[in-house]
Amino acid sequence: VIAGSEKVYLAQGIDIPVLLNRDEDYNIDYINGTISFTNKNIITNRSRIEVEYQQAIEDYPNIYTESDVSVKIGSFVFTGLYRREYDEKENPLTFSMTPVEIESLRAAGDSSTVLHTYADTSSQGSYIIQDDHFIYVGEGNGDYNVTFFYVGENNGEYIYDPNIKAFSYQGTGLGNYSPTKFTPLPEKDEFYGIGINVFESLGLNIYGSNFDKNTFSPIDDYDNFAKGYSVILNKKFDFFSVNGEYISYDEKFIMPQ
Repeated sequence: VIAGSEKVYLAQGIDIPVLLNRDEDYNIDYINGTISFTNKNIITNRSRIEVEYQQAIEDYPNIYTESDVSVKIGSFVFTGLYRREYDEKENPLTFSMTPVEIESLRAAGDSSTVLHTYADTSSQGSYIIQDDHFIYVGEGNGDYNVTFFYVGENNGEYIYDPNIKAFSYQGTGLGNYSPTKFTPLPEKDEFYGIGINVFESLGLNIYGSNFDKNTFSPIDDYDNFAKGYSVILNKKFDFFSVNGEYISYDEKFIMPQ
């Protein structure tokens, strides 16, 4: 959810929904995906709540740059191009990262799955660990402060229990909240190309691509670069013409879209 994009409406029975004001009428926790209402509004079994919001599609701001050049000298035409697209890792759109999480990304290399459990040891915590899961024992009575994330129906291990105003463990696949979440990796994709064309009939193009799956980490960067080339022949004679192209690319070579 994009912060500040939500519109929360409240109606009683068949009344027309009324637009509420944030902070004055309700509070929203974007990370946990919860809304709590102030004492100004009484919520009953006749209450109808409607929420409109915008959802961010990308995890990071995406920056794209490109450059092209072409120079003709006599019968020779020289070309060059450069493309760069990367995620602005310092400014994520839908989440924030702690120093601990950034360190985990730096140590992850190109791993496509980086999971982090948000539980901090605190003498004023509300949860304890029992049989490898968290149990709510009351505010200030536990060992951990735990942050839970909405992960979809039957994709988590915990549910929010309004009776205790905390999260209760149900088992794997039986809840819709989890203290563990996937941290998206910021990527960078670069493409280089140089070429020469002679008499508009013979051309040689050399390419290079550099794809980094995790710009936080230098680990696994040995396979980021890949290369390729192509040779093109277009020659016309009096009674016939010859046209052909030979292409060779490394397995991990990536052409720009």
